[in-house]
Amino acid sequence: MNDFMTSAIIGNAFSGISQLLLLIGSIIILNKQKNTASFLILFGTIAMILVSFAVILAPFFLEGYAEKALGVQSKLSILGGLSRFIFALGLLLFSIRLIKKVKE
Repeated sequence: MNDFMTSAIIGNAFSGISQLLLLIGSIIILNKQKNTASFLILFGTIAMILVSFAVILAPFFLEGYAEKALGVQSKLSILGGLSRFIFALGLLLFSIRLIKKVKE
């Protein structure tokens, strides 16, 4: 195995573990506080994981369809950004709510 493959495997492993930890944390937050922010955090996390799987699997299903693959990859890029935006929005709302509670 060459250095490129080793680096890719290590990077993907860290990414997968990070996403799993985000999912666990999101579920814990939702169990403790059921509000819009916690639902956005969990939804964003699940969407990020699904998009990550789609990015990994898309090349296998679209092998030989270069133009279609580029279109799918660009759509997945948009969905990935949107899922991170939803997560970040939920985290921001959660933080604002937490700060307000501390000040009271």
